[in-house]
Amino acid sequence: MECPTGQVYLKTLKRCISKDFLPGSKGRSRKACPDKKVWLDKARKCIGRDVFEKHYGVTKLADAVKKQKALGQRSSKPKTPVAPKRITPKRVTAAAAVTPAIRKTVALTTSEPKKDSYMSPGLSKSEMLSWVETKCKNQEDAISLEPLKDMDSPDLKTMVRLGNNYCYLASDLGQHVKTSVERDLPLKDISEPWYRIDAADLGALKKQGYKLPSKPTEFPAEHYKLFVAAGDKSPYKFVFLYDERKVKDGDYAPAIPKGGFLGYIPKEGTERLAGLIKKAFASGRLFTKVTRPFGCCRFHLMKTKDYWLTDSGRKIKAMESEIEGII
Repeated sequence: MECPTGQVYLKTLKRCISKDFLPGSKGRSRKACPDKKVWLDKARKCIGRDVFEKHYGVTKLADAVKKQKALGQRSSKPKTPVAPKRITPKRVTAAAAVTPAIRKTVALTTSEPKKDSYMSPGLSKSEMLSWVETKCKNQEDAISLEPLKDMDSPDLKTMVRLGNNYCYLASDLGQHVKTSVERDLPLKDISEPWYRIDAADLGALKKQGYKLPSKPTEFPAEHYKLFVAAGDKSPYKFVFLYDERKVKDGDYAPAIPKGGFLGYIPKEGTERLAGLIKKAFASGRLFTKVTRPFGCCRFHLMKTKDYWLTDSGRKIKAMESEIEGII
């Protein structure tokens, strides 16, 4: 089956999904796989040759084995040491020192895991297989296509079950979370993209010993404020950043910096949406760049008045959902 550009077909789901949801969408194998296993690029892991052959055929299996042999030969060669690069400290201007923009990373929010959301320690192989059979909605790994019952005990021990009952190895789920954070994508399940990975799911992943990534935040200098309110008699609210030092007699136009005008939202039915936009700004999750010209945004905010003329209720809910996934 042919998929649209940017999507890939997963046999386990029998449909196309975005490549952004694949935990193995970046990176390659750096070492050869053990005997009887080959590297699967889109899963970024070694899987059994029999599983690979079943889903991809003999010819592709032969190619994969050949690549792994070549990789094993290269990895046996001694590496040439590389001298560390000399780092020159950046100069800080006087203006930046007064009211600087702040860029930092913050930890992902976690909470106590849901009941039976990760494999309990000390279980036998048969007990682990029983756990998978009764707790997991999927009986195959969604990425490698390997049956969960064929996995080794060390892998089974790391199993994490999401709130929608789909199960993943901690390494696969963790890589998917890391990739999503790096790309500023909402944390969605690989198998059911409508499901948002929540704080309890991340808590279960953390319980399995996986170190969660930090998400980037961008805070503009303190004299920049956010305006989300009605500015005239039209049925819309304005959304823009302004420099409070340059507002004259209630006139905001001279105070809006380049890249600071962020579009419109409807006046009616957007109390919650306006609050979420303000929350994104307060938590440093609104802008991708917080110095002139400002970069907007980590979610799809910049909308014209014409955009809201049709189906505005659904569009408001969709924007609310997107912001919730980002912050």
